[in-house]
Amino acid sequence: TRERVLIDHRRANGSRRELELSVRNRAGELRVVQLERAELVDPTVRHAQVLDLELGLAYLAITSFSQETPAEFDRWIASLQAQGMRALVIDLRGNLGGVLHSAVRIANRFIERGLIVSTEGRGEPTRYEAMRVEATLAGLPLALLVDTDSASASEVLAGALQITLGQ
Repeated sequence: TRERVLIDHRRANGSRRELELSVRNRAGELRVVQLERAELVDPTVRHAQVLDLELGLAYLAITSFSQETPAEFDRWIASLQAQGMRALVIDLRGNLGGVLHSAVRIANRFIERGLIVSTEGRGEPTRYEAMRVEATLAGLPLALLVDTDSASASEVLAGALQITLGQ
């Protein structure tokens, strides 16, 4: 006597999609639940907080790099600055990478000029240069946390910052 699940997929109100889920329990009682489809975004910037108000030391973790990561990063940075951030720790531990351009854009927040990274494939090499106008966090004391699971785009961010800003 397992539960039976029936799904009725239908369009309602133009582009809105609703899902009706009918579930029969072991006693045979029917329960109907209306579900509405929605886009879910898994945030890639997490745990942003000011750790020490006196020092202005803030922390945030970047779990991966998606198209949305630079906007998420900028929103959290604005919030941390409003709380008195004067130094930042970015945690890249366990970050397996993702969208290279997003890592480049975050690196550019700290790097005013010069090469961030270059890539070479079958075609012409691509150079990602820093733009001074994007370097809104240049000069901010910064520490990065990386581990053996930090890879790909997170390595690009860490490497660019280490080479450009020093050790």
